[in-house]
Amino acid sequence: VGREVMVMIFQSSYQKEARKPWHGVSFLNDKFPDGTSQRQLGKYFVDNIRAGKCEEWDISLLSSMLLFVPGYMKRIPRAKNAVEKLRGERNTLAHSADLLAKQSLSEKQ
Repeated sequence: VGREVMVMIFQSSYQKEARKPWHGVSFLNDKFPDGTSQRQLGKYFVDNIRAGKCEEWDISLLSSMLLFVPGYMKRIPRAKNAVEKLRGERNTLAHSADLLAKQSLSEKQ
């Protein structure tokens, strides 16, 4: 549910700031006409952005876009805190799952 909400927030924020409808791939052209995006976000994120399917972006990419580049939420403290909390919860769950998987493998050996 958190990722879907972040997608809606991202698309809505883009439309408000750009004053035009969301068209996926055009976001990259509008915001990052040079190589800046790759340096700021990294190749993995840029490749996902270029694919143009915001609905498929993971929480890490969505939170980076909302908090840092272009940072729609960085000027809104409550929204920024909500995105950071969701990202933190996701990271906790992801790392817990990794740890449990490693423990399970160790026990089997």
